Amino acid sequence: MRRWVAFIAACAMFVCSLAYSVIYVGAVYNNLAASAIDDLVRICRVSADYLDSAAFSVYDGESRARLDELASSMNVGMTVMDEEGAVLYDTRRSGDLQALAQGEDIDEALRNGVGTDLTTYRNAPTIFVSVRSENSLIVRMWEAAPSRSEVLKGCGGQLALLMIVLAAICFVTVSLLVRESDKLVHGAQQVLDAFAEGRFDERIEYVYGRNARWARQINASAARISEQLERRNSRNQALSEVMNQTQHGMLAVNSALQVTLMTPLAKTLLGFHGTAEGMAVSELNKDVNLEPIFKEAMGQTSVFTSEIAVREGRTGRGHTPLRLYISPMKRDGEVVGAMAMIEDITELRRLEQMRTDFTANVSHELKTPLTSIRGFVETLLDGAIDNPEMARKFLNIIMMEANRLTRLVNDILSISKLEAGDTDVSLGRLRLDKMASDVCEMLQIHAKEKQIDLSINENDEPIYVWGNQDRLEQLVINLVENAIKYNQPGGSVRVSVYGTATNAYFLVSDTGIGIAEEHLPRLFERFYRVDKGRSRSMGGTGLGLAIVKHIAVSMGGTVEVHSKLGEGSEFSVTLPRYVAKDDGKEGKDDDFDSEGV
Repeated sequence: MRRWVAFIAACAMFVCSLAYSVIYVGAVYNNLAASAIDDLVRICRVSADYLDSAAFSVYDGESRARLDELASSMNVGMTVMDEEGAVLYDTRRSGDLQALAQGEDIDEALRNGVGTDLTTYRNAPTIFVSVRSENSLIVRMWEAAPSRSEVLKGCGGQLALLMIVLAAICFVTVSLLVRESDKLVHGAQQVLDAFAEGRFDERIEYVYGRNARWARQINASAARISEQLERRNSRNQALSEVMNQTQHGMLAVNSALQVTLMTPLAKTLLGFHGTAEGMAVSELNKDVNLEPIFKEAMGQTSVFTSEIAVREGRTGRGHTPLRLYISPMKRDGEVVGAMAMIEDITELRRLEQMRTDFTANVSHELKTPLTSIRGFVETLLDGAIDNPEMARKFLNIIMMEANRLTRLVNDILSISKLEAGDTDVSLGRLRLDKMASDVCEMLQIHAKEKQIDLSINENDEPIYVWGNQDRLEQLVINLVENAIKYNQPGGSVRVSVYGTATNAYFLVSDTGIGIAEEHLPRLFERFYRVDKGRSRSMGGTGLGLAIVKHIAVSMGGTVEVHSKLGEGSEFSVTLPRYVAKDDGKEGKDDDFDSEGV
């Protein structure tokens, strides 16, 4: 813009200088010509008066000599004619003098007494002046007119000064224009740079002159753009937060199958690191070719579903199952890309497997005692009922299997209620240390039958928790009973209850057979048994520890196990402690204060 303004200013200066020079030179030339004509008219008048008074005679040689001397001294040409136009004298004395004695100045002198003419004579501008005397003599004089080149040389200094003045004026004007234009351009550039950096409050400072209007318009446009960008950024930020907080990854591609959007969770699920925008979707994961999936989805009219398996880590052998819900994106009826919602279905697969395993385990657990009961009943019907001793033995077995079925059904109902979040139970303040002491006293007979030393650490202060008495009692019984059941004769079981300001702890440790380390992560799963044959022979259902975990979680607590094979096990339950104002007082309601929920 600066070059364009400077070029226009230079052209304007040149045109103005040229026009002024032409006008000035023309004016000077005209002034000089007019001055020369006036001088020649005066000389011509004096000469005419002289010729009238001198009794001029063309045949007088002395007169001709005086005229020659006069014309030579004044450096002019001279012609004298009578009133009829006959040439009486001419300084040229050659050629057709009568033909040369013609011109507009002569005609004008005959009419008005004085005539002038500026014309070209012998390829040079010449001034002709004619004066009619009182005696009707026509005196004509001529001389070379001023030369324009001479006029230009004489005006050179003035023209140079003029050019300098015009150049200075032009420089100042251009400087002011360029300064304001540069300020406008610089301000607009600053606004654009600020917008590119995300700063939308930048504006052009005040500009004077004609550029002020442009500055105001640019600032107004910038304000409108800023408002639109702010609204769009707010909307995009909200959408980004929603997509980042959602439990599913989001991946968008354009019609060329290049990534336009990929949330952090999508990168994690697909095992991609770095910037994905602009990359081909096929390059996101080398193990899974996503390109044909997106191509097929973009040809659908509704949501397209596909499942893939992504390897866990670069060297991992396991695979994470993912489900993609892909919707084509359209604009004006044409597909311009696709948006995929990526879901990790590992937990879903695990739950499906757990459901399958649960069904299979329940069927197996029910089938075994039912088969046993059916077999013994058939045996009795086949005649064994007539043998009292054999019949009693078989009936005892049938009763044992029926009890086992009852325990299994009760455990299944218990864990189903716990998993369903059944809250229709009575809640109240429970004294955990006393409940543990009562359970240990109840199971002492069973412990002595197995030659197990069962003991509990007495507490100096009561430890209270908040929950349902039946469920908490079931938790304590399951853990203590398991410690006795899977122990060895001569072993011991230690029960401890203690508390801190915020938590209550219930520990059961034994010196039994212990559990191998590889079984510990799955120990609290339903129907999971370390030794299936031994567990069934001891009457276990495989649901006891699963019930313990659900009860602890329902009360806001946790359960942990530490064990080594052959060295025994330790189960630790942590529950939120309930601290009442009357905590420590002995009373009738120390064992259980219920509150229906």
